Amino acid sequence: EQQLVQDPLLARVIQRVYLLDARFGTLAEAVAELGRRLCAAADASPTPPPAVRVTAFPRSLEGRVAEALAARGANLKRSGHTAIASVAYVYGAFCVGVATREECCFSLWGEKANTRGEKGAGGDSEDAVGGASACEGSRGTGRSDDAAGEAAETGVEGLHLGAETRDGDETESAADGAARRRADGGSAAADESPVCRAAHKIREVAARELLRPLGASSTAIDVGAAPGGWTSYLADAGCAEVIAIDPGELRLGQVPRPAVKHMRMKLQDALPMLRARPNLAADLYCCDMNAEPSMVVSLLLEAVPLLKPGAQLLLTFKNVFPKKAAWDAARDAQLARLRAMADGVT
Repeated sequence: EQQLVQDPLLARVIQRVYLLDARFGTLAEAVAELGRRLCAAADASPTPPPAVRVTAFPRSLEGRVAEALAARGANLKRSGHTAIASVAYVYGAFCVGVATREECCFSLWGEKANTRGEKGAGGDSEDAVGGASACEGSRGTGRSDDAAGEAAETGVEGLHLGAETRDGDETESAADGAARRRADGGSAAADESPVCRAAHKIREVAARELLRPLGASSTAIDVGAAPGGWTSYLADAGCAEVIAIDPGELRLGQVPRPAVKHMRMKLQDALPMLRARPNLAADLYCCDMNAEPSMVVSLLLEAVPLLKPGAQLLLTFKNVFPKKAAWDAARDAQLARLRAMADGVT
């Protein structure tokens, strides 16, 4: 931490630091852990409960976390606090930590002005570094939040929709991957390919119980399947058949996955063959392709005859727009199209 603070280059870029030491699949689990820690600290203190400040990444989580902790009896203060409770959404997980003044470097406590003349270490920047992992913020496109902040992951009657604000780029440099794995306590030599990174999203949906368990006789359609992260997950989850549709190559690793049927073409070209299959009625339709939301919904509408009544749907809407207003308009318009075909879309 001292090296971080004293680095003159990093000090001009990083405005907020989160000290994190545990991770959870859902925000509810993360808040529960913070609540347990704060209650334990209060019970052990001979004085009134410690004053706590809540920090979160993305910033839009802060209010929700503070409200939940206040309901658990936490003594929350934005100034004059003696501890910081932090939550950061990092690589598909909610990481948490509680730090006291003694455990923080002086400038990490939010009392030192930033060298750029902007807000200090406790300001509104969405750049974050945590003890558990480093988290990337928005990429200069005018957005204020990342996937956890503006995600419209909503349950649908028989369907599930996941809309995300992150760009479709699932790649990372070897150096970035090694640094992240070291921060996660893993080996820098361990390989986490784009296939594995893409699978984090569908794992998160399942962890939040937005995806019903798939039976051994289930059929799933994965559109835009390459390089194969979602396809691999669905096959490993026990689907009898995973129809992976993408002109690109699937990289499924060394583990045999006989349930996977790769149609190496676009969905438009695959539809006639799929419609010709007798009794095809898919239980799940997935689409994580890097395309505008309007195309994602249009492809879905073409594939609806292939789905059984009550089938589940898992889509990602990619923010490919330079301005937040354009993204908001496109997302809302496509949600309206989905509401016209499915009950319970919110």
